[in-house]
Amino acid sequence: MITFGSIITVLAVSAAPIIERGALPLALHGFKLPLAIALPLVVIGNSLPAIAIIYLLDPVLVWLGKYIPPVRRFADKVLTHFRHKVHPWVDRYGTLGLIIFVAIPTPLTGSWTGSGGAAILGMHKRNAIFGIIAGVIIADLIILGVDLGITKLF
Repeated sequence: MITFGSIITVLAVSAAPIIERGALPLALHGFKLPLAIALPLVVIGNSLPAIAIIYLLDPVLVWLGKYIPPVRRFADKVLTHFRHKVHPWVDRYGTLGLIIFVAIPTPLTGSWTGSGGAAILGMHKRNAIFGIIAGVIIADLIILGVDLGITKLF
């Protein structure tokens, strides 16, 4: 049954880092949402924070780092993480690399890390958003395939 609470919960889980990959099974099995509603909700919930990160991460970290030394140290760690994780993919393959990176349905390869890396690396925003959303859709389709396959086994 579709309720406001189920929609908000699915959006919140899909927007949260690390647990975002569990949003589609939660929507389908926990809340019994139809696939035609569950999949768009999960894609939207996972993509909105990524878009915000693409536009806001770098300027906010730079601005805060000017005034708060612990933030500067934290920002340096964040920058190092994104450069190490995402840089090889984006540097070598561009938008396609970002799509592949985000599409891998494992922790720390989702939209949060991908969008953070795209922002830090100065990737063109339109290409980054396209790459993130395409990667999220592919990852959710992989998760759906695995979920349906596992469900049919039992």
